[in-house]
Amino acid sequence: MKQEHDLKKHGFKSNELEKLNHYSRSAEATLDVVINDLANRFKSLIWVLSIMAIIFLATMILGSRTHVISFGVACLILSGIFMLITPIKLCYKSWKYRRYQLSSEHRR
Repeated sequence: MKQEHDLKKHGFKSNELEKLNHYSRSAEATLDVVINDLANRFKSLIWVLSIMAIIFLATMILGSRTHVISFGVACLILSGIFMLITPIKLCYKSWKYRRYQLSSEHRR
């Protein structure tokens, strides 16, 4: 209960807390584990999208117009699929909350 109050204090809404509780029940894991998993998903998504952007920039510089267009379309489609599969808002809030937790533990 204390953790849910803490989550609400850090920007999680009631429906998002219900989703987190549902995920924790279905995975038979604690809320901390679910939050860590979502935060790791967010970091992974950022890494993948960053690498795709770097490759796209390299393609723009070194590739032909056809390569740029085809890779750009592929990047848009893949990014869309990633965004649909991953609950971005929950992942971002979990990452932000976990970062807050780690920084507060570090200060102690």
